[in-house]
Amino acid sequence: MPAKAASAVPKKPYKDVIIDALKDSKSRTGLSRQALKKYFSEKVPEFSNSHLNAAIKNGVTAGLFEQKSASAKVKLTAAAKKPVAKKVVKKPVVKKAVTGAKKAPVKKVAAPKKQAVTTTKKVVKKVTKKPAAKKTAKK
Repeated sequence: MPAKAASAVPKKPYKDVIIDALKDSKSRTGLSRQALKKYFSEKVPEFSNSHLNAAIKNGVTAGLFEQKSASAKVKLTAAAKKPVAKKVVKKPVVKKAVTGAKKAPVKKVAAPKKQAVTTTKKVVKKVTKKPAAKKTAKK
């Protein structure tokens, strides 16, 4: 079988395309599934209804979309409208070593050793009992 030709446009996740559709629309009440399908047919050449429905359902459970019932219009939530702040990764600053003067190696001060605790043993005297005198049995 011949291999499929790679599409020139990179594929976006369905939820991102839905977010774009909701942002592009000027409707404050949201978009219906039919309107979303129309948007998808224009923007994504190969789209699947089942993937669209699953993306809407997962977006509602994740809190990206708002939908009152299964057949209701889809809206963006307030959390999805805010742009996601990208984390700024600071690059470590590389300090140039001075070639002329070298620092003397830092000597570590040894912590004073703890003295062993000496325990004194108590001397236990053995008490020896003297055998008791035998009593004579009365007859």
